Amino acid sequence: MKNQRKQSEQQSWEGEGGMGSGSNGHDRQSEAVTRVYEQSKRVREDFEGLVSAVYEAKADVESALRERLKEHPYLGLAAAAGLGYVLGAGISPRLLRTAFGLGTRIAFAAVMRQLATPITEAVTART
Repeated sequence: MKNQRKQSEQQSWEGEGGMGSGSNGHDRQSEAVTRVYEQSKRVREDFEGLVSAVYEAKADVESALRERLKEHPYLGLAAAAGLGYVLGAGISPRLLRTAFGLGTRIAFAAVMRQLATPITEAVTART
């Protein structure tokens, strides 16, 4: 019984390229199925294009990263160790805030020193 029903369904779908050969309602249903199938093919093609683009971008990033690591291997090692430590919650937020504040003060003092040097040389040259 099941096999007969399965064969009759398959035969009704095989007519006219899978469009069905039944009544008007069956034709609408088969057209809807065909539209869904075509749309799924387009989505699959778009998805394959996206995956391909992601793999290309990944390859570009990997090559750029490898190039940088070849130029500065210790910097890469230090960055990886520091990032791993911070992501592992090794630094408390208060200590991180203090270290950042100290770092910005030191950087500000270095910049001011660089800016002040030409001014002091200009003043001493006048006298």
